[in-house]
Amino acid sequence: MARRPIGSRPIEGINEADFRSFVKIADDGCHQWCGYIFNGYGLYRKFFAHRVAYTIYVGPIPPGLGLDHLCRNRGCVNPAHLEPVTQRTNTNRGFAVLVPLRTHCKRGHLWTPENTITWQNYRYCRTCARNGNRAYQKRRREKQRVGATP
Repeated sequence: MARRPIGSRPIEGINEADFRSFVKIADDGCHQWCGYIFNGYGLYRKFFAHRVAYTIYVGPIPPGLGLDHLCRNRGCVNPAHLEPVTQRTNTNRGFAVLVPLRTHCKRGHLWTPENTITWQNYRYCRTCARNGNRAYQKRRREKQRVGATP
């Protein structure tokens, strides 16, 4: 039997009052899910809570689309903060928010125009690349030196 895509099960038989009892409205406008949380997302009766909220208050989610949290809060179930988009758009929006926030590479070097190599839409730290290349050359010379002596 073929598996359905995630989130394609019809959301039916939801008691709106019961659903609302798990929601707390925050000061920033998010409707925070206070029930069971899985990987940051709220779950309500085996459904993602934000999908249930959108279905109750807006209508069915268009086929082939997922919901993007415009507020970047996975636990938010406010339908005004949800927009149906393709998976690609959702992923790109997430990275567009996260990547510019990083000011240092994973080894702590500052991202500056002088210290950044951009290649195929990725950023590389020039200092880390230089240090890695130096270590590689040193290992290579050491290996050649050991192999050359009888």
